[in-house]
Amino acid sequence: MRRTNESPADPIDDGRDRKTGKTTGETTSGTGTNRDERNEEEIAGRFPDIETDERLKVSRVDLPDAPKIEIRRPVSEAAGNRPDRPGAIADLRGAGVGYMIGITLVSSIVIGTGLGWAADRFLLRSTGTPWGLILGFFAGTITGFVQMIAVVNRLNAEEDRRNAREARTERGAGP
Repeated sequence: MRRTNESPADPIDDGRDRKTGKTTGETTSGTGTNRDERNEEEIAGRFPDIETDERLKVSRVDLPDAPKIEIRRPVSEAAGNRPDRPGAIADLRGAGVGYMIGITLVSSIVIGTGLGWAADRFLLRSTGTPWGLILGFFAGTITGFVQMIAVVNRLNAEEDRRNAREARTERGAGP
């Protein structure tokens, strides 16, 4: 069964008369009001006018002052890494090195495991025990720890050179 726009059971109401195509409320002579205008008048009647309604007029004198709030930050060494604090750059550098070590360790394990899985899947084509995956995991773990030890040794060597340079300048021997 086909429904047409002339059907009285049609749920779509666009404000037009189905037979004449004119907007509901309009007469053929054009003396009636438009449906949208009536809706706007109804809505406007529900809300009071700000300029004319006495209840909505409030003078600035009636309003209280805004509260004064003073925010104080703690003054301590543990307050954070502020660039104006001595040693802040060293703290930031230490955090960066820590993140680098963690990322290197995790990424080498992931890469080793991925290469082991790829070896099992495409080279060995085994359906039994995943030896490539197991060996790749251990190879990645060993590589990650070797990289971590190398970074720590390099940092220790840099710190030893810095301490030796500071000790020479304190004795007056020069650089």
